Amino acid sequence: LRLASSPAPPISSALPCILLGVLQRKTLVEMVAEVLDGEKKRRLSLSAASNKMLIAIRCLTPGRVIPTTKLCVDERTKVKAILIAWASGVMKATDGLLPDGVRVLGSEGPLELEETLGVIRRFLQVKDGRPTITVTWPAASQAASAETKVVSKPDDAQQAAELKRKREKAQQEKAKAKAQQDKAKEQRDREKRVQEKAKEKAKKKKEKEKKKAKKEQDKVKAKKKEEQAAKKEKAAKAKQDAGEETKKAKEEAKKAKEEAKKKKAEEKAAEKAKKKETAASNPDGKQDDDDNDTTSTSSGSSSCSESSDDEDSSSGSDNEGAAAVSRFLDDSDSDAEDGKKDS
Repeated sequence: LRLASSPAPPISSALPCILLGVLQRKTLVEMVAEVLDGEKKRRLSLSAASNKMLIAIRCLTPGRVIPTTKLCVDERTKVKAILIAWASGVMKATDGLLPDGVRVLGSEGPLELEETLGVIRRFLQVKDGRPTITVTWPAASQAASAETKVVSKPDDAQQAAELKRKREKAQQEKAKAKAQQDKAKEQRDREKRVQEKAKEKAKKKKEKEKKKAKKEQDKVKAKKKEEQAAKKEKAAKAKQDAGEETKKAKEEAKKAKEEAKKKKAEEKAAEKAKKKETAASNPDGKQDDDDNDTTSTSSGSSSCSESSDDEDSSSGSDNEGAAAVSRFLDDSDSDAEDGKKDS
């Protein structure tokens, strides 16, 4: 069972034991047990060596100069045990007790005697390459055993423990206050982010509404422009129609005038032909004169009537054009008034 549970030792360390066992005529089980025991002892010694620590003890006492003592101890040993062993050899202390007033000083103040060397190692000052324990030893007249002293002073270990406890408590309170400050700061930052987000959202909403209102205004303006353009086009068309009607009326009047003139010329030609016929049939000049007078009178009256008809037709055509123009102006004024009311 031991062979199965223990790791195999190296051949170099097991070979001498095996040879010795062969010479002493031992069984194989006994030789294996000796090899395993030797390996266990070697490993224990190695582990103990790994826990060893080189330290120095420096003593401060009034009226004496104590040389610095260099030691190699296990770091799991308590400081009080190390000092008792040191004091029994260097300070000639008896009964395995330390006198009152003995203190151990580190880089941050007094250290507890009940702590192990590995715990207080980080608080020790390093001198000559070794962590140094500084011991304050009272004077010879003040040194007394803890058993013979009636009134004892306050225990330095308790004071150090109390000081440590207070320091830890202050650190905890400080950490708690800092955590509360960080939490309050985080809460303020969160509220600030929420407010900024709300502001940004309101700003976007306002911009969206502004764009929508602008779009509606642009639509209304475009519609008004279209209506105005349509009205202008309608007015221009009406004006063009009125101009065409006026032009048509003038052309009709001119045509009627030309027809009247042509008719007048035909009548004059017929009268002349008639006069010639009457002159040829009636050589009497008086009768001709009378006829001429009558014909001239009739022709004058007919010409007057024709001229009056021409004037009436021209005045009628002019009146028609003026009426068309007035209608166009009235329509344009009414359209303008409607546009103003819409705007």
